[in-house]
Amino acid sequence: MNAPHTGGQPPVDLEALRAHILTLGSPPTLISTDAHLPESLRDVLTAFPQGTLQGAAGSGPPEIDPGGALLTLPLVCASQE
Repeated sequence: MNAPHTGGQPPVDLEALRAHILTLGSPPTLISTDAHLPESLRDVLTAFPQGTLQGAAGSGPPEIDPGGALLTLPLVCASQE
């Protein structure tokens, strides 16, 4: 199980998080009220209008590094002015 523990936050199962993000569409839409996202990510999402960050064309799938310690989500965002 990939479960890094950083910053005093509870460990995150990166495989489960990756699998969940893959269910959010292509490209994904991340919402601050999504209880399946880590609290620290939900907190960041509150800075976006309506707490929502919608990916745009050119976004990639979530990837876990070979060491299993880092999940990267290459997300292209459209302007939400």
